Amino acid sequence: MRGMTGCWLGVALALAGGAATAADGSTERIERGSLVLENVVDGSPAMLARLAPYSNVRSAQFAAWRPDGRGMLVLTRFGQSTQIHSVASPGAARFQLTFFDEPVGATIASPNPEVDAIVFSRDVGGNEMFQLHWMDLASGSLRQITKDGTRNIQPVFRHDGGALAFGSNERNGADTDVWLWTPAEGRRILTSREGAWSPSDFSPDGKRLIVARTISINDVRLHLLDLESGELRDLAVAGGISTYGGGYPAVFVDGGRAVLTASSVGGEFATLRRIDLASGRERAFGPKVDWDVSEFALAPDGRRIAVAWNEDGSTVIRVLDAATGEVLNTLADGIGVAGNLAFAADSRTLGMFRGGPRLPGDAFTYDVATGVLARWTTSEAGGLDPEVLRGAELIRYPSFDRVRGRQREIPAWLYMPEGEGPFPVVIDIHGGPEAQARPVFNGWTQFLVREMGVAVVVPNVRGSSGYGRTWLDADNGRKRMDSVRDIGALLDWVGRDSRFDAGRVAVYGGSYGGFMVLASMVEYSDRLAGGVAIVAISHFRTFLENTSRYRVDLRRVEYGDEREPEMRAFMERIAPLNNAERIARPLFVIHGANDPRVPASEAEQILKAVRANGTEAWYLLALDEGHGFRKQSNREAMQRAVTGFFERHLAPKAD
Repeated sequence: MRGMTGCWLGVALALAGGAATAADGSTERIERGSLVLENVVDGSPAMLARLAPYSNVRSAQFAAWRPDGRGMLVLTRFGQSTQIHSVASPGAARFQLTFFDEPVGATIASPNPEVDAIVFSRDVGGNEMFQLHWMDLASGSLRQITKDGTRNIQPVFRHDGGALAFGSNERNGADTDVWLWTPAEGRRILTSREGAWSPSDFSPDGKRLIVARTISINDVRLHLLDLESGELRDLAVAGGISTYGGGYPAVFVDGGRAVLTASSVGGEFATLRRIDLASGRERAFGPKVDWDVSEFALAPDGRRIAVAWNEDGSTVIRVLDAATGEVLNTLADGIGVAGNLAFAADSRTLGMFRGGPRLPGDAFTYDVATGVLARWTTSEAGGLDPEVLRGAELIRYPSFDRVRGRQREIPAWLYMPEGEGPFPVVIDIHGGPEAQARPVFNGWTQFLVREMGVAVVVPNVRGSSGYGRTWLDADNGRKRMDSVRDIGALLDWVGRDSRFDAGRVAVYGGSYGGFMVLASMVEYSDRLAGGVAIVAISHFRTFLENTSRYRVDLRRVEYGDEREPEMRAFMERIAPLNNAERIARPLFVIHGANDPRVPASEAEQILKAVRANGTEAWYLLALDEGHGFRKQSNREAMQRAVTGFFERHLAPKAD
């Protein structure tokens, strides 16, 4: 093990490399390609040399099965951005199919082998105005099927492969309607209604389509659309179907006579529910598990359903009999995650993505008849030996309040360096806020733990998904600052543990996690060494006034409606922007200029306010990124800069 002195050998070099502000106190601004840097000092050469392998770890995500039966499609990066590759068999070479500067996103394949085509999405510069592209796999020809300047999401193939449904805001830029596209006739609109609508599944005969209207993360209303008459039938049960998790909210089962979905109506967790379309009767389906269903996949022959449960952050997959709900077999192998489930044409080979704290993530198959798991891709870990990487420990720490007579506990993942410490600490706060920190591989976390000797704690504060409906709603509206108090309780926990140096703690997070960083810097500056806020909300009112039109109503459900006087006053009171004078520790603000969710103005206004107080503030702006950095060179530049920030502000204090 490296001693703590060795972990910080580069500090003197970093400090000698230049001050974080100009000698006259003004802002030093550097333009480096697509990056704008203000007051930024990269990490020391010694530390950056150790960072390089962790920045170059790759993963491969299972995307879909090839229509022609010749293997699978995966999303992986060999260069600047993620592209589509084809893999013929376990361990076979990856053959690249797309070659864009911009990353390729959602990818689906025709379910009909006679239509050898895939559809994928792509945006420009992170603006999230996704365009859908039809690709003929036999010829490699490409065809954009959506209109430039619009946002198009959740494509779904008809079962014969001859048509595609998708959600688009083409009509007015604000509402998302359901559209239909065919190669011969082009696209036409199917719904013209207020709100965010998206398709889920075609009936086997292609005459009906399940469509969903998303009100909020836990209120998704299902409807049945007759494609000939245009009639829209509400499938609401007990006031509406509420779903969690990834994947589409519903599929046809039993030959189109019923719908299967995952709902939390009447309970805490999303469970499988079956709706009989003739009678309208709804009932529970499958085993009772007190954790959320995160996704499910129906086999092509309709006889099996693979279901992923999110059990305390890790994934457990159960294969069910589609008629009875009986569990046929189970895949559960400890801490880790799996997803993107899809059966091959044989209805027994289940494709998926699998990863964990020591596994960067690869494409696997699971034979649901024999229980055999096969690894199709082995992604490069930047030259690192996965066996020496640090694992994740699930902990729970007490918060400030009580529930049912007991101290409330906050789940968190802890990554510890080797040795006894005391170690500096980085509190990494996830976004969403309705997301969840799960035990997945993170090269940046591994670098902090193994090379910089920093303990990393990743909490699931109230408002996170995965722990029930009550927990998800526990930070909504005027309860917003309770989640910030969960970070204060974590600082208390750190202070009581001799393994940690309570004088060297930093907060780090993106999006809503960035707001949490700023709010923590306001509330607990005297207990923090610094903070890194990435694509952060600095004021909920200005955020809601400036975020993209198609997002604003969904976000108002979570954060409150800034147009209401009482809520507006609350937002003014808690805004980090309005309390910037209380941020007394160094702050690093990172943003993408094209961010459609949290506009870059959120970064600029908090920077201006913090600097007006004389507080040290670093700034990194990527002109070709949006809500987070997706291009490899930009991610590497960000990590080099944050390394410099942590070298400066988490280094051992001089005696």
